Amino acid sequence: MTTAFTGGGHDTAMRTLFRGVFFVALGTLLFEIALTRILSFTIWYHFAYVAISTALLGYGASGTLLAVWPSIGTRNLATSLARSSLLASVSAAATLGVISFFPFDPMQIPFRVNDALLFVVYQLTVIVPFFFSGVTISLALRAGAQRVDRLYFWDLLGAGTGATVAVALMNALTPAGAAVLAAAVSAGAAVGQ
Repeated sequence: MTTAFTGGGHDTAMRTLFRGVFFVALGTLLFEIALTRILSFTIWYHFAYVAISTALLGYGASGTLLAVWPSIGTRNLATSLARSSLLASVSAAATLGVISFFPFDPMQIPFRVNDALLFVVYQLTVIVPFFFSGVTISLALRAGAQRVDRLYFWDLLGAGTGATVAVALMNALTPAGAAVLAAAVSAGAAVGQ
C-alpha cells in the first residue's frame, strides 16, 4: 500500500509516512491540550474534560469508519492522508471559530433551549478534528503495517513533543495561538504527503 505514494521508492514513501504521522500526532496533542485550556477558561473548568472525552470519541469513530469501510484510502493513499490531515487542520480552526463566536452559559442549559443546542453543537464540533486526525493515523498504520513499530515510535514521539511544548507555546502564544499553530502543523503534514 505504501507504493501508493508518489515520488521515490519504498524507503522514501515510508519516511514520508513517518514524518506525516509525527506531525499529525504533534498537532493533535497540542490542539487537545490547548482546547482543554480554552474550554476551561471560556466556559467552565469542568468543560476541560470535554476535550479529552471528545478526542477519544473522535478517534474511536474514525477507527469504526475504517473498519466498516476498509476500502477508504486504498485507491490513493497519499491523497487520502493529505486530505484527512488537511480536514483535521481546517476543522480545528473551525472549532476555534465556533467557540469564539457562539459562547454559551452551561448553567443555563436546563432553562434555555439555545444553550442546550449550543452544548450539542460544541460537542459535535470538537469531535471533528480528532476524527480526521484518527483517520490519518489509522490509514498510516494500516498502510505501514509491516513497519508498525517505527510508525508507532513516530506517533508517540510526535504526541510526546506536542505535549511537551504545549505549556510553553500557550504561555508564548496564548492557548488560542497554540491551537492555531497545532492546526498549522496538521496542515503541514498534509503538504508533506
